[in-house]
Amino acid sequence: MNRSFFHTLPDEPPPWWPEGEPWPPERPLGEKQLNELRRRFFWGVVLAFFTLVLILLTFAAGLSWAVMKLYGLEWPLRGPLFVVRFLGPGLIFTGAGSLFLASLWLRRALLPLSDLLTAARQVAKHDYSVRVSVRGPASVRELAAAFNSMAEQLQANDEQRRGLLADVSHELRTPLTIIQGDLGGVLDGIYPPEPELIQSVLDETHTLSRMIDDLRTLSLAESGALALQMELIDPGDLVQDSVDALRAHCGAYGVTLALEIEQALPRVEADPTRIREVISNLVTNAIRYTPASGQITVRCTSRHDPAGIQVSVQDSGSGIDPAELPHIFERFYKSSESSGSGLGLAISRGLVHAHHGQISAESSLGQGTCITFWLPAAG
Repeated sequence: MNRSFFHTLPDEPPPWWPEGEPWPPERPLGEKQLNELRRRFFWGVVLAFFTLVLILLTFAAGLSWAVMKLYGLEWPLRGPLFVVRFLGPGLIFTGAGSLFLASLWLRRALLPLSDLLTAARQVAKHDYSVRVSVRGPASVRELAAAFNSMAEQLQANDEQRRGLLADVSHELRTPLTIIQGDLGGVLDGIYPPEPELIQSVLDETHTLSRMIDDLRTLSLAESGALALQMELIDPGDLVQDSVDALRAHCGAYGVTLALEIEQALPRVEADPTRIREVISNLVTNAIRYTPASGQITVRCTSRHDPAGIQVSVQDSGSGIDPAELPHIFERFYKSSESSGSGLGLAISRGLVHAHHGQISAESSLGQGTCITFWLPAAG
């Protein structure tokens, strides 16, 4: 049974991918392509072996001539090999030169491999900062570049993991401290067990539960393990339903929610629940920064290059500082006046990427913010 050469494809092509070839490939590499790579490597090794044998035979023949000449012996062989008697000096120089060149080539090939072995041992000890020089033959250079790319990705993942643990512990500490303080006060008789206090503790548990669910969704989305229930949907109907469900929430904050949907939109293949979650996150985030009597406008339009649809959420808030704009999709990143967890936009980005789409933000101070995501049309 054929197995795919790639199980999960990275966003960028590997260093050894041929220039001009589309990435990701239209069809995944299977056993046939993998065997072709193996055959090329095998015959390369065979050619190098026979070349080395030929060099050694040439040198040996020349050396034999030199020894017999030194001791005044007659060449014992007749026939074609008799020509060695006359070509002896040339064979010595040819063999010696070939051995010298072969030794240089082997040194050029083996030293980078030694560096790679040393670096691999460092990575095995969880030192992901190690890098190797990209040198040597083409195949060794490709291997070194692939190793550096792998080490860089491992280092980024390790830093991301450490950062996530620090962020999670920080964000969970606040509601846990409130819950512990309130319950401890009740047990010590400091606070009476009134319904308002119990409701406050319950609200904090809801905050914890929501944050844990958000972290799980974000983790699955970023790792590519999020299970999506894909359907062929009309994006206009989906956006309409999502906005209608959010109107009451916007009204509670005195914010007007407007909707603009283009006619004859292309259909998309998506998980409707997850796309509603994206829209809800974007609108909820916009509410936090939109003053009372302000307006949030949701637009759904078609896109032609590449084909698909795009949904934008525009608010009339104060806008985002240009220095902060590149970071708004990072986990737990939020402004000082935000009351959210800082996960909504990060989750939205993960969900959009899981649908092979893109998300971006534009903002100017005093002129509001517009966040747009794009989804490809159904093939």
